[in-house]
Amino acid sequence: MSSPNLDKNPDRSKREKRVKRISIVNSFVCRVEPRISTFSLVLTAAIFVFAFPVARAQQSSDTPPASNAQNGKKLFVADGCYECHGREGQGATQTGAPRIGPPQLSFDGFQSYVRKPMNQMPPYTGKAIPDQDLADIYAFLKSIPMPPKGKDIPLLNK
Repeated sequence: MSSPNLDKNPDRSKREKRVKRISIVNSFVCRVEPRISTFSLVLTAAIFVFAFPVARAQQSSDTPPASNAQNGKKLFVADGCYECHGREGQGATQTGAPRIGPPQLSFDGFQSYVRKPMNQMPPYTGKAIPDQDLADIYAFLKSIPMPPKGKDIPLLNK
């Protein structure tokens, strides 16, 4: 039993308007809130990636796990690395191979490059050169002393 006067009740009309406004606000918040969450997640990740490079640098290993430089020297020759990079990893202009001894990359970077090189070097999968052999080769390359600087070579300073 509804009376016709209830539809024209000003309190009911205000309440309906308020409920409608609340539902509009709720629908807006429901659509915007996931974007805010995604944005805050991306922002937080960016802060960690760019604000803490020291922590990331410490995570990459400069030395391979349990490696043998003498075995690495044998593998460097046996696997044919010397054919392009020279017997001491000094590089060669004839082949265009860069100096790799001693390596300027961390072991992780070295391993990634050997597995998926960018230039003319063919990729060496884990089946071709197992991780342990690659660690030994890296240890051999790390054992090679840096060449002297030009200012330290007397013949060049005459």
